[in-house]
Amino acid sequence: FVPIDFLWSGPPSQWITVAQSSRAQSMSYRAADYPAFEKQGDQMLMKILALQGVRSPERLILSSDFEAGAHAELKPLNTSAVGLTHSPSGPNDGAVILLGHQLLGLSDAEGQAHELAIGVGLFQRAEVYDSKWEALNAFDEALRNVVASGGSVSARDSIAGVGIHWFGPQIRDDAYAASDIQLALEGVRDSALAMDLPVLTMNSTFSDKIEKGFIICQAIAQMRSRRRARSADFKYSGDIIYSLGPEVLSLLGSRFATVFGCSEPADSRENPDWSTARKIYSWFAGAQGKEQQRIRSVHDISDGGLITAVAESCFARRLGATLRMPVAASPEVWAFGEGFHRFLVTCSDSDSTILESEWDSMGIPFQQVGVVSGSDRLEVLGCWSMNVSDLYRTWRGDGAK
Repeated sequence: FVPIDFLWSGPPSQWITVAQSSRAQSMSYRAADYPAFEKQGDQMLMKILALQGVRSPERLILSSDFEAGAHAELKPLNTSAVGLTHSPSGPNDGAVILLGHQLLGLSDAEGQAHELAIGVGLFQRAEVYDSKWEALNAFDEALRNVVASGGSVSARDSIAGVGIHWFGPQIRDDAYAASDIQLALEGVRDSALAMDLPVLTMNSTFSDKIEKGFIICQAIAQMRSRRRARSADFKYSGDIIYSLGPEVLSLLGSRFATVFGCSEPADSRENPDWSTARKIYSWFAGAQGKEQQRIRSVHDISDGGLITAVAESCFARRLGATLRMPVAASPEVWAFGEGFHRFLVTCSDSDSTILESEWDSMGIPFQQVGVVSGSDRLEVLGCWSMNVSDLYRTWRGDGAK
């Protein structure tokens, strides 16, 4: 027990005046300028995969020795063979760390209570001037990454929380910078209260070299069982591909809008629906429903949207995918739109009806988007098709051979 009364004793050490920036809650994009997705969507995807923040994190992971520094049941990169250098790899959404239960004198069964899923959420867009909305995105992405990895969030017996770190310009002489951090913390507060999760830590870094502030969220959650650790890679040809979560209706805030521009008004952006999030996250945790173990892969849909998540899920096992775009959909929004609480999941064809029935009964929104194929191709029916190997080389960037 550590007394913290000193935090409220005496006058504040410093007063900071906050002024809301005139640019707050706005987005500034150049006019939309892109070819038809039906004809050149493959080239659009290549540009998205090459972006910093989307392309392979392998160099960063290996240089930080993240995987070697802990016993990991699930690692940030997944492969279909031993070793990263000589085998294809794809991204996982987080890691599942084993806390060395043998050293604690625990059995394997007891040790399962000492496994933790860890995920990070970062939403940083130069065109977005609403730090509260960015914080909402970062918070939800951190939760999605933990959930996708197998962590238990929104279950009554779950142990989970979020740490936050703010990076931003000096605030002593910049009232607008102070406003940004206040709004970002409001976003974290609203998210934490909506999901009934504690904020475990808060740190900040201020620098004159940072032009625009942003928050990084680190989520951590207990595993209900080691068997629930999930990877993002597609497993078998013939598996059905679904998107779980609210439908996306806007390109605002997306990587696609950053690259190709956007003409939508700022008030058309996506916002969180925490009641839906609780349904989805508690289902993954096993707190509701009973068919979770029929899922074969889980990948959160974030940077680059649905079609980028599909491509990333193809990489490790060199599988392909055949996608069918809904007739009424806006092609670019369907493929590249980014929103809250969304996942890409697969299951066997024989399990699809069972899962759909359970999702329907629980009010979990879903959409069947395609099928995993045994070929080395990603195809959008009626539009275009390209080699997964080419997409992988683009995603690897300078690391490709």
